[in-house]
Amino acid sequence: MHMNRKDWLWLLLVLVIAAVLRFVWIGQKSIWLDEAISVLLSSGSQAKIWAQNYGVRPETHPPLYYSVLGIWMNLFGRSETAVRFPSALISIVNVGLLYWLARRLFNHEIAFMAAGLLAVSPLHIWYGQEARMYVFMTAISLLAALCLTWDRWWTFFPLTAVLTLGLYLDYTLLLQWTVISAIWFVVWWQGEKRVRSLLVWLGATAAALLLYLPWWQKFIDVLAIFNDIHLFELLQARLGIPVLSPAQYLLLLPLLGLGIVIGVAIFNKIFRQAQFRGLLTWLILAGFLLLTLFFPVPRFYGIKRVLVLFWPFIILLVAWLIEQLTRQKKKVWAIFMGVSVCAACAAIFAVPKDDWRGATAVLNNLAQQQDIVWLDPLWNNTPYQYYEPLIAAQRGDVEKLVELTETGIDRVDAVNIWIIAERFPANPVPSSPSESWLDQNWQLVEALPFYRLELRRYQQRP
Repeated sequence: MHMNRKDWLWLLLVLVIAAVLRFVWIGQKSIWLDEAISVLLSSGSQAKIWAQNYGVRPETHPPLYYSVLGIWMNLFGRSETAVRFPSALISIVNVGLLYWLARRLFNHEIAFMAAGLLAVSPLHIWYGQEARMYVFMTAISLLAALCLTWDRWWTFFPLTAVLTLGLYLDYTLLLQWTVISAIWFVVWWQGEKRVRSLLVWLGATAAALLLYLPWWQKFIDVLAIFNDIHLFELLQARLGIPVLSPAQYLLLLPLLGLGIVIGVAIFNKIFRQAQFRGLLTWLILAGFLLLTLFFPVPRFYGIKRVLVLFWPFIILLVAWLIEQLTRQKKKVWAIFMGVSVCAACAAIFAVPKDDWRGATAVLNNLAQQQDIVWLDPLWNNTPYQYYEPLIAAQRGDVEKLVELTETGIDRVDAVNIWIIAERFPANPVPSSPSESWLDQNWQLVEALPFYRLELRRYQQRP
């Protein structure tokens, strides 16, 4: 891939824009639940991280990301900026990887448009400022796709390494590789059908799975609890999907791959017909624009986590379609860039995360040592503890709360009970059995909002 001085300067400009948007404001938002879990699971020795002995329920992510973050925290601390920095850095790298992939597949113009759109993508920026593994998995997908663009025997080694790293980073690698492989197979079938390329793909896939065997049982254990994951629960409830076993989930992967092969082949055939090409192009571009505007909306995080894994490839398709518009391409690309920048600024500056920092700070300032701080559900103790509260939180069922309040009344004349209640969209109010009991039996004195949280102070009824 030959690049002249002008190409390098343009790419550098795009990377600088990407860096500015990802590092600005990176430490301003509070650590929320998932990020606090990342910090918790990354603490301690590497042996502890890889053991993943967290009780009866298995951890739903493999240990490699936590291992890397643990090493990083040992060097740079565990502030909001520090723990999010690796994600921001990889997110910027992804922009360069997409440019490289687009140059391999198409040309400099498409590569520059794609890299620019990813640099200002509100979805990619959001997860580039989150201490989770999602942009790392995006990098794995881009690297794997890049390996497939070389028709060489030696590609077997980097492709095997990339896939193996991806398997130990997150369980979604199997889904990502299924989608990428299906699209690649259509391209391979419609091309020269070189046996070498097919053997490299098969060999690298098999080798990576063999290297993953030590962790395979833990993966099966996670599949066994997939039906309890919130996103799957919603899909099952709304679409009437039956509860699936681990074997059935695994069977879905080749079926998904086959469906994508058929879908891509049909789309390609339809797109080649002039009477449909224009309509399909504008429908896809309009859909992309609507999604870009939708991303700053603080909802549907489960769906967004899946979309971010494939978003560079969707952007690559969009850049290719824009390039086909010929006379209008610069204007359309400029509009898309402008909309993306506005949506990105909204996501960065206007959309907060659950403000555990603010809620904990108020408790540290106002709560007395004899007060009771109650958390429900139990896992909210993780983000609460991240901000080093002065009063340890109590957790448990309503019976325990009743017992604590009775003990507190005996101990002091007036006791405050503080509860950090969740105020997620579509959640009922009160949002927990504990809050419901307090509303019925204690007097609410004040309620302070902290984005999707509410700090509520109760006192005994007169």
